[in-house]
Amino acid sequence: MTARQQLARLAGVVVASGVALGVLVPAVASAEPTTPQLSISVDNGHTAARAGDTLTYTVVVDNVGADAVTGLRVTQTVPTGLTLGSADAGGARVGGEVVWSVDVPAADHVTVHTTMELGSTPGRLRRLAVVACAAAEDATTPTVCASHSDLLPAGAAVLARRAAAASSGAARGNREWDAVLALVAVVAAAAATLTVARRRLLTRRERATSRP
Repeated sequence: MTARQQLARLAGVVVASGVALGVLVPAVASAEPTTPQLSISVDNGHTAARAGDTLTYTVVVDNVGADAVTGLRVTQTVPTGLTLGSADAGGARVGGEVVWSVDVPAADHVTVHTTMELGSTPGRLRRLAVVACAAAEDATTPTVCASHSDLLPAGAAVLARRAAAASSGAARGNREWDAVLALVAVVAAAAATLTVARRRLLTRRERATSRP
């Protein structure tokens, strides 16, 4: 085998082992997707609700990151008692929630709305709560979530009973305190009367003793 053939054979072995002319072949780094930098809010402008009310919910998703987010999955729950009337921006009901697919530019936000009507709710249910979430495309868990709740008549009744009990307790406490103050006043008056009577008695004795 000539020297040239030996050199060619050696070069083939080096290349096959991942080295070419003494230079290592760099490994290709796999870029992992970054988590979107998001915030979310949901509100209907109310703090209390009752059967027959029409509630308009506003969901705002803010992208506070430097990269645009595409194919973002935004959801809002439809709890028992609410009937979906409409959803804008292509939102559609899927099971127990309304679902949107939106793109949010960097340092920008997207707003979606739903309109729902409140019907009958369980008698002991005190608050009506909805939850809105945003999840990146193909994510298994939401990136961010937020909730909004309204006081229902059952909850308002509980608060009213607590307020009445607190007021009654305060009034009872005031009456008891007034009774204590009245008793203190009586005792003080009795003590003052005894003091005066004692002084008079001592004065009489002194006069009687000083007589010739």
